[in-house]
Amino acid sequence: MGGSSALVEKNSGGGQEELRRWSRRTPAMVRKNFGGNREELWLQSRRTLVTVGKNFGGGRWQESSGSGSVDAKVGVNKPELLPKEFSSVIDVAGFLSAGQENRLRQEIADLEEETGFKLRVLAQNYPETPGLAIRDFWQVDDRTIVFVADPTFGNILNFNVGATVDLDIPRSFWSRLAGKYGNIFYWKEKGEDASVEAAVKAIATCLREPVGRDNCSEVK
Repeated sequence: MGGSSALVEKNSGGGQEELRRWSRRTPAMVRKNFGGNREELWLQSRRTLVTVGKNFGGGRWQESSGSGSVDAKVGVNKPELLPKEFSSVIDVAGFLSAGQENRLRQEIADLEEETGFKLRVLAQNYPETPGLAIRDFWQVDDRTIVFVADPTFGNILNFNVGATVDLDIPRSFWSRLAGKYGNIFYWKEKGEDASVEAAVKAIATCLREPVGRDNCSEVK
């Protein structure tokens, strides 16, 4: 899997920690979900790892046709796009109404109180994004799920999942969630806001399920 290591090196600046994490995840992901199919691995990575490691610039991987190489967007850092006060939902793209934002914040607050997991939502149109500045603003850690809603590259749902979350939630959940509520046909018909709200609800339902062999087996 030399290509996957080069991919992470390009997106994370060669961080050895991220390279090691990726190399551990990749074979298991392929065996469990795709039976060793390399093409499906690329699709999985493009759907679920829009931000790799320290890159919260919102850049999505763009696969070059036929070569297997990847052209990564450069990370963005625009702290001026952050709100003055803390918010678990940041909508710089204008997808959500004020009422929707308030409902999502309340759902996220209830979820955090019940489970200890921190869900954070950023709605953007790359490159108009706070990008790297979001890490410190949200104090992203191993119990954080950063959900980036960005339709720029087709599928609107993108996730960066902390290591502790990764232990409890099957990795296949995120790709199934993106496939159900993030595909271009869904959000074009129902709206970007509907995709965001449906995804938050599905994540909350999943995180509240008891950890076990069948937890989060359905996207609800």
